[in-house]
Order: sequence, then structure tokens, then C-alpha cells
Amino acid sequence: MVNEILHTKRYLRVWLYYRLSRDEDVELNSLNNQRGILVDFVDSKGYDIVGESFDDNVSGMHFEREGIHKLCEAVDKGLIDAVIVKDLSRLGRHRTQTAVFIDYLRQHKVKVLSVTENIDTNDENDDLLVGFKGIVNDLYAKDISKKISAGYLQKQKNGIIITTPMSHLFLRYILR
Repeated sequence: MVNEILHTKRYLRVWLYYRLSRDEDVELNSLNNQRGILVDFVDSKGYDIVGESFDDNVSGMHFEREGIHKLCEAVDKGLIDAVIVKDLSRLGRHRTQTAVFIDYLRQHKVKVLSVTENIDTNDENDDLLVGFKGIVNDLYAKDISKKISAGYLQKQKNGIIITTPMSHLFLRYILR
């Protein structure tokens, strides 16, 4: 009986979520590396992985991501108890949108466990830390954006033409 109680306390249906953006160290934060960290954590806790999703080469400043949509489908169906992420920045970098998303998960009785930061969004003691991490992640994203913009501006000043992906198709259509 005691073993059953201990087992039910530890048993969680978890969803793995990992994300890689365009501006990150590919080796350090590779999707395979992130997934490995999450699986090792889940195995050490004895949780049950019921699904996973990821977003590759996608900014965390918005939540219009395929991996997040798959996660939301599982949440809405009541399939999971927790979302496992390497760190909260993998979930999102926009402070307000990430907070709203965490609230959405809480309303569905789903917590977020950040492996490397040792954060549990259901733990009241972690609330301040979650807010602080949100501010830091938001500032980091804005800082990177400014640096990229400055780099583009300098390239333009040096006469280098910068085009958006697929712009050649647009120009070909216009020039017909």
C-alpha cells in the first residue's frame, strides 16, 4: 500500500518540449542535446512520457509555433500533467506571453518543470524566480534583436544587399 502511494505521487504524464532558435549555439542547445537532457530527467524521476514536440529555427518571442500547438492539443484533451523543458527560455522568451501561457497550463492543472533551473511552476516558492527568468529572457531576446539589426545596418552601409528568404521569387513575379 505504501509503495502504491509513493508511486502515484511520482507518476506524472509528461510532455517533452524543446526549441532551437536561429541565434543559438547549435552544439550546446541542439534539439538532440535538449531532448537527451529531458529524457534523462524523466527517467530519473520515473515519469511517463506521453508525447513530445519541438520547434526548430523558431524564435521564442511568439507562441505561434507548431510544437506549441501540438502541446496545447494534448493539454486541452487532458492528456498531460506536466511539460518538461530544459529551461524556461525554451518555452518562450516574451515575458508576458510566456506568463499567459503558464497561466493557461495552470488552469488545465498542468505544471512546467524546468530541468536545468530546477523550477516547478506549481511551487509557490518558484513564482518570483519564474517572473525574474521571464524578464531576463525577454531582455535577452530584445538585446539579440538590436544586435542583429545593427549588423544588418552595417552590412547595408558597406553596400551588401540583404534580402528576405524567398524575396527572389517575389521580385521575379513583379518583374514579369
